Amino acid sequence: MNLPRLRRSCRITGPVARRFETARQRLGFGLLFLAYLGLLWGTLGWWQTWLGTGYLYPLSWAATRLLGLLGVSVILDPSLLSSGTCALVMERAVFQVTYDCAGLFALLVYVAAVLAHPATPTWRAAGILAGAGALFAYGVLRLVALALVGHLAPAWLSFLHLYMLVLMNVGFVVFLWATWVARARPASREAAR
Repeated sequence: MNLPRLRRSCRITGPVARRFETARQRLGFGLLFLAYLGLLWGTLGWWQTWLGTGYLYPLSWAATRLLGLLGVSVILDPSLLSSGTCALVMERAVFQVTYDCAGLFALLVYVAAVLAHPATPTWRAAGILAGAGALFAYGVLRLVALALVGHLAPAWLSFLHLYMLVLMNVGFVVFLWATWVARARPASREAAR
């Protein structure tokens, strides 16, 4: 068995791998990512009011409107918005939309990964804005899919909500970040090596 050849064949290649060629770069990114994620997670309570009115409510409102266009009767109840919950009231079910359902924690992971990557501030800002928009649209579609399954096939709702969509969330965040990394401009020449 030829070990050097085997090691070369197991290497990850592509634009994302080229940005993290050394162990030091990988470690630096990992530590920065954890630091940014801790900072974002730790300060979440400070901007929770804004997130309710600026993210959770618009996302729930858009899902309600889209469901209405699809012929599903839904009433949006934002009375618990101050505690981080909107309710989508349907004929067969009531959905309590929380920050988890809205994809807020996926957004925090994405933002931490973008901030930790060695890119110019302009590209970081563009990546965060584009990613937030994409995750918002994904969150609306996710809520609509859950509501449709709850309306048409309620027996599948638990599986879809707890397993399938969680895996899709992880995949979508990784896809967004890898797409951004492949296009992002490095912060310096040494970061590009």
